[in-house]
Amino acid sequence: METTVQPKTGKHPDFKHLIFNLNPETHWYQMTRGELGFVKVPGELQIQVTQRTEQIRAEILIQSRMVNGKRPFFTGLLKTGFENWYFGDYCEYKHGIKKNSFILFHFREDHRL
Repeated sequence: METTVQPKTGKHPDFKHLIFNLNPETHWYQMTRGELGFVKVPGELQIQVTQRTEQIRAEILIQSRMVNGKRPFFTGLLKTGFENWYFGDYCEYKHGIKKNSFILFHFREDHRL
């Protein structure tokens, strides 16, 4: 799986290119390439099929492990017009202001994300 995160900073969007590989023992994707110190996207991600389609309008969910009873990273993924390409967003609050980051995911046949 490959993903690009583009938070808005200044006049030009910033982006990060991250690569995750599936760990067959844990069934979690682990980051194998990314930028040190970038923590918006966690080092491990899990993919699940949406069970509550009436509440979540995405077929696929991507999420982090639980931390203190909550998932710090969670988003639904929507299909693009391109095979194996999906997009989602990451919402965070800084000083009471909501900020969304656009995230683009490419699922590869070799189980890389």
